[in-house]
Amino acid sequence: LHGAQYVAEGVQVNVQNATDRFLGITQMRPRREPQAFKTGNPIINQTIFAPNITIFVAGLKMKEDTVGGATYCVHLYILDRESQHVRWEKRSRLGRVGLGCLLFEEVKWCPTEDLMHGELRIEVQDYAGSDDPEHPAAVYEVSHSQRSRDNWSHDILEYVGDILRRPDKDDHLRRLRPKKVFTVKMVKVQDHPRPTGESVELLLKFWPAWDPDTVPLAQRWHQPQGELPLLQLKRPEHLPELRGFLEKRARGSFNHWSVKWVVVKDREFQYWDNKQRYDRQEEPKKMFKLAELLCPFRFACAGPEEPDVFLQMQANGGEVQARWRLPTTRINEVTQGAARVPLDEWLQAILMNSIAGL
Repeated sequence: LHGAQYVAEGVQVNVQNATDRFLGITQMRPRREPQAFKTGNPIINQTIFAPNITIFVAGLKMKEDTVGGATYCVHLYILDRESQHVRWEKRSRLGRVGLGCLLFEEVKWCPTEDLMHGELRIEVQDYAGSDDPEHPAAVYEVSHSQRSRDNWSHDILEYVGDILRRPDKDDHLRRLRPKKVFTVKMVKVQDHPRPTGESVELLLKFWPAWDPDTVPLAQRWHQPQGELPLLQLKRPEHLPELRGFLEKRARGSFNHWSVKWVVVKDREFQYWDNKQRYDRQEEPKKMFKLAELLCPFRFACAGPEEPDVFLQMQANGGEVQARWRLPTTRINEVTQGAARVPLDEWLQAILMNSIAGL
């Protein structure tokens, strides 16, 4: 039936004369003349190539042993060459913290037509650097030297076109995703106070996109067996443990600062309403498994506007869920006798216990 459908679409009926009409004889002739196969880049001919391209955002490579960027995302967008309007844009989820890296491992489908008529732009953005979760602040951008040297859209189209013409296949004749990695040098946005370093490297991959609901397995692009991750996760020599009092203020105008007994250890963040409940070995009021993929929250410093605060942010959406700070002098009697740990040490301990792959 699949073949018959295309046969029926490519022909039309032409009744020659009265005799043939009386006898019910019809002559089938082509509706259009056959065309020779077009050489060149198949992406330009959209009757041959699927309308989308896969952009695989692997992660950020940072300075060795750096831990940070828990509230970073990657913003991909295409600007029209003529009008400079945004034709297409996508943001990744928040990255997962690694030792010297940030993991995204996320796929975005980019329309081929938009890439043909526009220029791909990339930013690394920080939800903690903006009060509006719809518009996170830009932290890193593509370096000027690389942006002026590389024609991103043209290079990507040519590269994916070459993959379509000469795909790698395994023993089962399945088409394999390419191994080539595009390394994009990102530099700090001028005068931005929050970056973890002066520059980072963004690792990307590209291959043709396919619709998993309609494309058969033989036409899909499969990951090669035994392929190693682009960013190798390193384990820290030891994980810090902290216990002490912190003040928390949840989101909402009716919430106020309240003292909590907080414990960070074994890749978990736990807190109780008071230390007595902890001493009685009661269950914590809240507990987050920091290193798990589905951990609902990320933690980051609040920036120069609130130097004595760090933020608890939703991993999906980047909204601020709560603020944390050291106890103030007016409640010292509640925390009397407890060691006062600097705020930087708290945040560092949380990030070290959040390292992916532990």
